[in-house]
Amino acid sequence: MSVSALSIVLVILYLVVIKVIAYMAHKRSLPTVLDYFVASRSVSTFALVGTILATMINTLAVTGVPALVYKGGILYCQMFVIGIIAPSCISIFGRKIWRYGKEHNIFTQGEIFGRYYNSSAIKLCVAVIGLISVFPFMTIQLSAVGKVFSAATSGALSYELAVLASSVSIGGYLYLGGSRAVVWTDMIQAFIFLLIIVISAILFTYWSGGYVDAVSKLQATIPDKLTFNSTNTPIFIDNILSWPFAFFLWPQLFQRMFMAESERALSRSVSWNFILFNLIVLCTMTMGIMATATLYGQVQDADQIVAMMFQRFYPLGAAFIVIAVFATGMSTVDSILLTCSSIVNRDIITLVRKSFLSNRSEFKMAQTIAIAFLLLSTAFALSEVGRGAMTPLVTLGASFATLFLWPLLDMFYFKTLGKSEILLTMLAGVVAICTVKITSIGSSLGIGVGAAGFTVSLTVFLFCLIRERFLIDRRLAIQTASF
Repeated sequence: MSVSALSIVLVILYLVVIKVIAYMAHKRSLPTVLDYFVASRSVSTFALVGTILATMINTLAVTGVPALVYKGGILYCQMFVIGIIAPSCISIFGRKIWRYGKEHNIFTQGEIFGRYYNSSAIKLCVAVIGLISVFPFMTIQLSAVGKVFSAATSGALSYELAVLASSVSIGGYLYLGGSRAVVWTDMIQAFIFLLIIVISAILFTYWSGGYVDAVSKLQATIPDKLTFNSTNTPIFIDNILSWPFAFFLWPQLFQRMFMAESERALSRSVSWNFILFNLIVLCTMTMGIMATATLYGQVQDADQIVAMMFQRFYPLGAAFIVIAVFATGMSTVDSILLTCSSIVNRDIITLVRKSFLSNRSEFKMAQTIAIAFLLLSTAFALSEVGRGAMTPLVTLGASFATLFLWPLLDMFYFKTLGKSEILLTMLAGVVAICTVKITSIGSSLGIGVGAAGFTVSLTVFLFCLIRERFLIDRRLAIQTASF
């Protein structure tokens, strides 16, 4: 059987299984926004581990992440930073978020910050930033599916067909089952991906003659990329000031905190996610090292390096990589679509809607909004811009998501700032990101969008904290003197 034929058969079987799971979830679902968006806050530890892992591990794990070794060498270390910081953030903030969300019937970041600071402006600002942060990230999932599908089948199955097939499948089960379908399919997709990625790392190591030989080849081939220098250090700083925090603060991941059935379930999931995420990071690094040592100088699009490795040593194996990409892409896209729908429904429409909607009407609106975002993302993925480089789009989206760190810190730990200071902090970060993105200032200063957004927003946040503390101390001093 040819690679193309096997890929088609596996994809069809995979989509049938996903449809069956989605139908089962649909039978358990309730026609309410609580069930559609957060599965009625009933997700167990095992399911939570699966859905968090599937949401964190996206198509970049098969495409852009192994390619980091090829393109950036030591820059891959940023993935281990993510593996430490993202689970740590869940451990630090997760239970607090869950508790506050359940107490106030909250589904989104806009709701949690808007309620705490009693500000519609903050709610709207967080909603808009959240949508901006996830849209490019969602689009590249569909783009990666198309790229790997086309490469694995040597162009027999087109980029466009792969994007459309995944979009139709996602739309079907998302419309029917909502968050329950997403969580159930996430568990299956996380297991499939984990199995394929571990086996692939072992095979790549065998094909390349082992770790020692592969690392020796890298040292001879790309020695300038294996140490930090003036060229790659700014890129590394830019990425670690955005990616690690965004893997917790992206709205679709943040929403997972609200789904847990209990604080205990959320806490128990942290250790498993730490172990499994870093296992996957180790495997993708291994794949990147082996593929780079074997194929360096022979690849035009580094995002296709994994598919090309299979084409050389085991062509039929490329079909399984297609499944891995389908699994990771679909699990990330469905989560983002669900989140986008909840943001529009709960954070934006509620600010302008005058009349009360019934639970059924609100539920139908949520379904419609999710499908509308899917159509928009599919159209963008099919455009020339959507087919471009993936990593810069991830960094851009991550830079915006990281701005949510400051209201979260103040809300649960400092408890000092007001709505004006929080708005100023986030908007200062937005201005910095946009300025670096559309002008040459970043190039002249040697910083990217991630470093600019993080540094400027942190500076404003600290200034506001110091100012508020000074004003509080001054008021206390005046009160003491009056006695």
